[in-house]
Amino acid sequence: MAVIRFNGLRFIFPSPSTMRAVRFKHTIRYEIFKGDSPGSPRWLEAVEGLEQATNRIEELAASDPSSDYYLYCNQVDKLIRHLRRTSPSPDALPSDVSQKKAG
Repeated sequence: MAVIRFNGLRFIFPSPSTMRAVRFKHTIRYEIFKGDSPGSPRWLEAVEGLEQATNRIEELAASDPSSDYYLYCNQVDKLIRHLRRTSPSPDALPSDVSQKKAG
């Protein structure tokens, strides 16, 4: 397992032997992470090429709007894109506040 820290987040990659099957030649590979827990996004997959990676992260975010998704390029050590959750997380739901009527 490889760990990279970037902007306060801890990206965890699977072991190099696991990733050997997803290595690509002649193009840049992008890593996609899913942010289930704060501060520790989970590696999902590697995608060849920026256009394909961008399309894939948008597809994943549309299928699960309750999570953050990150597109990271290990070759240049840069976070390329961060899609923030569009539905509120369970701990961010508004509390049930009763209102008093003036009488």
